[in-house]
Amino acid sequence: MAANKTSLSSHDIKKQINDLHTKLEKTQFSDLSKSEKALAKLQKAITKSSEKQKKAKAKLDALRSKHKSNPSKSSKTAVAKAQEASNAASAESKELRTQLAAAKAAMKSIQDDLAQTKKEKKAVEDIRNKQSKPAPKRKKRAPKKA
Repeated sequence: MAANKTSLSSHDIKKQINDLHTKLEKTQFSDLSKSEKALAKLQKAITKSSEKQKKAKAKLDALRSKHKSNPSKSSKTAVAKAQEASNAASAESKELRTQLAAAKAAMKSIQDDLAQTKKEKKAVEDIRNKQSKPAPKRKKRAPKKA
């Protein structure tokens, strides 16, 4: 039977660690880019929702003033429908803002993880560099004269 080589040299282990750090960094960069795109989409959606909410409130205000000046059953129904639409637009806007806050928190977490990965990778490289450099040569002192 042939014995399998189970132990790795320290160079191979260091290379694997470096490769894993690089892969992790690439994944985190990818996640960060996806988060930034999602954040941009959410911000656009919030802008649209905000405009929709303003229009719904303006329509509601107009219908209320019309109903106050000339109350009728149809104007009362129109005010109720406009109130529902305004409330729905407000709820949608609030939900989008909540999602935006969550997305920002996730992006911050990814940025922190990426920074930590970079620190760890640098620490591994520093250790590797210290181990690979030979110790500095000591200068020989001149013998003391008596």
